[in-house]
Amino acid sequence: MDIDLIKYKAWNKKEKCLFQVTEMNFESNGRLYSVSPDQGDTWYLVEEEVEILRYTGLDDKTGKPIYEGDILEVYNQSESELHFKGIVIWCDKYAKFVLKLNDYDEPGCVPYVDFWEICDCSYNIYIKGNKFKGD
Repeated sequence: MDIDLIKYKAWNKKEKCLFQVTEMNFESNGRLYSVSPDQGDTWYLVEEEVEILRYTGLDDKTGKPIYEGDILEVYNQSESELHFKGIVIWCDKYAKFVLKLNDYDEPGCVPYVDFWEICDCSYNIYIKGNKFKGD
């Protein structure tokens, strides 16, 4: 596996912004404990201070990396009309990232890998306007 595919972002709950994770600390049992956006100068506690978002390994039609929690907009072939949109989530049932549509309670209804090349990743569930440190 290409190590470049293992990337994470984190949502800072207090500062209300996303940052690229550059360092990680783990507990002795293997549980992720804290993350850093600046090579270890600052640390944030996972779950208490930040939410972790995993890179899916795929990019949208503009080349922007797609992360867990991103909202994807899928347009028709002519790209003039929005076909549907949903949130990228990890689905244990299917053991893959899927697109959860607003119309469905059951995640996993649309495996987004089937159309990622034609989707637009315009924002994340936490924030609109791409307020992102390190992008």
